[in-house]
Amino acid sequence: MKLNMKRTLLSLVVLIASATVSLAQISGVEGKENIPDSLIYALPAYSAGRIVYNDGTYSNGLFNISNIDQAICYKDEQGRICALSNNNDVKYATIAGKMFFHYGGMFIQVNDVSADCELATAKQLTIQSDVKNGAFGAKSETTSIENYSGFVSDGLLYDLSSAITYPYKFKIIPYLYSNQKFYPVTKRNLIKFFPAKKGQIEAYIGEHRSNFEMYEQIAPFFAKVLTK
Repeated sequence: MKLNMKRTLLSLVVLIASATVSLAQISGVEGKENIPDSLIYALPAYSAGRIVYNDGTYSNGLFNISNIDQAICYKDEQGRICALSNNNDVKYATIAGKMFFHYGGMFIQVNDVSADCELATAKQLTIQSDVKNGAFGAKSETTSIENYSGFVSDGLLYDLSSAITYPYKFKIIPYLYSNQKFYPVTKRNLIKFFPAKKGQIEAYIGEHRSNFEMYEQIAPFFAKVLTK
C-alpha cells in the first residue's frame, strides 16, 4: 500500500491476544478482562478500503478503525499494524463497503448517505482510569509518541498484548445524519427532521421514557416509528 508522503504515519505494532469468546457489540458493555477485537475495532477484520483526505488525496489498502483512540489503522507491507498520526486530515473512509465520516474526533458510520435523515453510529471503547500501575504493560503517561506497542486512551498508553486485564466501557453513540451534517439525537431534532410524525415522537418518548443517548433505545424507535 502506498501512502501519500505528506502523511506522517505513527508506527503502531500491536500483537493483541486472540479472544476466546465473542461479545455482542451492544452499548454499555463493561468488563475487566482481555478486551476482544470485536470491541477494539469498528470492523471484524482488516478489509480493503480507501481513505480520502481533506485535500482530495487518498490511500488504498487494508484498513480498520480503532474504537479506543479513533484512529485509522492499516497493515504495512510487512503485515505490521500502523495508524495515521493525524486523523483530522481524514475526510471519510470506505472500508469493506462501509462509509465512515470523521466528525468531532469520532469516526461515524453512515449506512445510507442519500437518506433525508439517517441514524448513524460511532463506537467508543474507553479503558478505565483506575489502573494505577505504570510498568510491564499496564499504562504510562505519554505526550509525544512516534513508535509504540499499544493503544492510547485519554493520553495514556496501554499494552493490550500483555496478560494484564483492564476495566473498560464500550458504547455505541447514535447521531442523526442529514445533508452531510451530524446532529445529536434529541426530541427537538427528531421533530425537526420528521415534523409529520411529531405526535408519534412525543407519544413514544412519553410512553417509553427513552434515553436517546443510548443506541439500543433509539434504534428500535427509528425502525418502528420513523422509517415506516
